[in-house]
Amino acid sequence: MPLKELIEELKLKGDPVSEAALDILRCLAAFGGTIWRSELEEDIMKIKGWSLNYLPLRSEIDKAIEVLEDKGVVKVEEKTRGHVLHSGTYTDRLITAKELREIRSALVGDKVYAKYTSRVAEALRRIIEERKEN
Repeated sequence: MPLKELIEELKLKGDPVSEAALDILRCLAAFGGTIWRSELEEDIMKIKGWSLNYLPLRSEIDKAIEVLEDKGVVKVEEKTRGHVLHSGTYTDRLITAKELREIRSALVGDKVYAKYTSRVAEALRRIIEERKEN
């Protein structure tokens, strides 16, 4: 199934797992094609502008990852990561887009993704303007 059709199907379903799958695709598109499972809830909140129309449960996000993996859209790998604030490591899941350009292309008309990219562009514009003034 082409990715654009999958996105439309997920939007039509509108259930929490489908909404989480859409948000995962948006995160992948926005953050360069890779995201960590342990950071996914926060990444979704960033994409949504910290205003969620649903509360994604961990189990629903995990199911959404499984759906996208089964559809061949993402690859999921267990990886070892270092802790940021103390020594030691932990196992996390790295989620990688198989075709980042295709995901970005399929999200061209998506309002949530468009709002996110607009917010980022506006923030960058403000930073550039502030630096020009200094």
